[in-house]
Amino acid sequence: MDVGMDIAGMAALRGAPGVVAAYAAAYAAVFVAAKPWLSSSKQIAWFPSLMVSLISTLGGLATARNALEVNEYSLKWGMEIWTTETDLTKFLCLNFIAFLIADCLLGMWFYKQHFDFLTGW
Repeated sequence: MDVGMDIAGMAALRGAPGVVAAYAAAYAAVFVAAKPWLSSSKQIAWFPSLMVSLISTLGGLATARNALEVNEYSLKWGMEIWTTETDLTKFLCLNFIAFLIADCLLGMWFYKQHFDFLTGW
């Protein structure tokens, strides 16, 4: 592992706690705004998962496309494909962490009967 790359990666994530808090707040805001249109308790409990799955799927497709481009559309996979860090991959990681935090907090308040804090389900 290149130490210079590791230090640069850490510098890029220096503001990550604030970014994660902002993303978690955005999840909570969208959830609260959508809650009146969700009719059952299961819909309420699954809505945050729907939000993160849409974002992760679209971002994952773009990441897969980038991995294919890096590999020149060859099926010979090497480690260099998976070690490529982009702004999108950092966003997806921070976004998922924010979802986990938001889901725990929203679950404790809005859908206790469908949420177990220890497992996250």
